[in-house]
Amino acid sequence: ASKAKRAITGIGNSARNVKKRIFSLQGALVGLGAGAVLKSIITTAASVESLRVRLKFLTGSTEKAGQAFDAMNDFASKVPFSLEEIERASPLLLTVAKDVDELNGLLQITGDIAAISGLSFEATAGQLQRSMAGGISAADLFRERGVKAFLGFKEGVQYTAAQTKDLIQNMWKNGTTTAVGATKELAGTFQGQVSMMQDAWRKLKLAIADAGVFEMTSKVVLKLTEMLNAEDTK
Repeated sequence: ASKAKRAITGIGNSARNVKKRIFSLQGALVGLGAGAVLKSIITTAASVESLRVRLKFLTGSTEKAGQAFDAMNDFASKVPFSLEEIERASPLLLTVAKDVDELNGLLQITGDIAAISGLSFEATAGQLQRSMAGGISAADLFRERGVKAFLGFKEGVQYTAAQTKDLIQNMWKNGTTTAVGATKELAGTFQGQVSMMQDAWRKLKLAIADAGVFEMTSKVVLKLTEMLNAEDTK
């Protein structure tokens, strides 16, 4: 306890800087409950920071990771699924997408299938990834929810991963499935509007974090860690 107290005392100035940044937002955060808002902002920014690291390794570069992240945000602004769901699902889809352009197409396919099947966006992405990596038979939930039959895959016929991927993508490319456009229609519902409102709030939190709040908070945490570690060596 005494070590923690000395360490926290030593970072008073940094903590005050964080507080100053938060309360300089024209009093807006005060009305919402600055403590709760700050916690939410930092949690959101931290999750996005981790996501960007994952995307960097999945895509092979920081630039492509940025493109993938932008694609997710753009898709989320038009569909009735939360940005958080899309962020969790996209790394799964990237494992079977050859580039960001193909990721865009897979996001749309995932959304349409999720809309008609009742599965969550993340669960649908996982099943789609399994289908395209191991064949349609590998997607157990698609079979149980009737998605496999709905898409026209015949029972008892073995489809390779490549065949499954080509067949599914061609359905959306050529418009040969009635699932095309399901996401767009669902977006016009109350549920869809609420989802997009939540995404707008999430974007606002990230904008506030990018204004310096997250960077300053990270410095405080780093400083505290260094001072605690220094105390342990005494």
